[in-house]
Amino acid sequence: MPKSTKPKRKLDGNLLISLAAIFLSAGTLFILIYQSNVISKQFDLQKKQQLASSYPYLMLASGYNNGDSYRVFFINQGLGPAFIKEISITYKDSLYKDYDYITFLNEHLGKKDFPHNIGEYADIVSGLAIPAGEEFTLLEIIRDPEVKSQNDIISSNEVRLKVVYKSVYDEEWVIDGLFDIPTKIKEMED
Repeated sequence: MPKSTKPKRKLDGNLLISLAAIFLSAGTLFILIYQSNVISKQFDLQKKQQLASSYPYLMLASGYNNGDSYRVFFINQGLGPAFIKEISITYKDSLYKDYDYITFLNEHLGKKDFPHNIGEYADIVSGLAIPAGEEFTLLEIIRDPEVKSQNDIISSNEVRLKVVYKSVYDEEWVIDGLFDIPTKIKEMED
């Protein structure tokens, strides 16, 4: 039986060049996709670093000064300024916002339910910036030594202080009460 003879195909130079170009293009595409992924991760890390370098950490705290006065204050323990967006006080179902907390003080300080005098208070309103590392007194109350029953409603659960603040990148946090840990309510917009 005769052998079938098929002509041997020789590799054409153009075919070799075309195959090499296809493999080279595929490799280049893979490298571009990989580099894009690395650059994207690097951008995300830079964004996190940028946010962290300006992160405000505002605390709302209170304490006594030698037993003579009671002080409510902000302290920014973060790295960047905290911009007050909203401040409010809720007392017995009444809400006082921004400058209205002065109304709250006038209505209740020195009265039967809150027998104290104001030592000092600050005008803290929307837009106020509290720099990093700064302490800012919201209110100092001087205790009346003649009043036997000192009802500290600021430190009780009857009064609720709420503060919404933001960073330079418009991230927002809320503090809902004395010694509350700030809760992030808004991320930076891309």
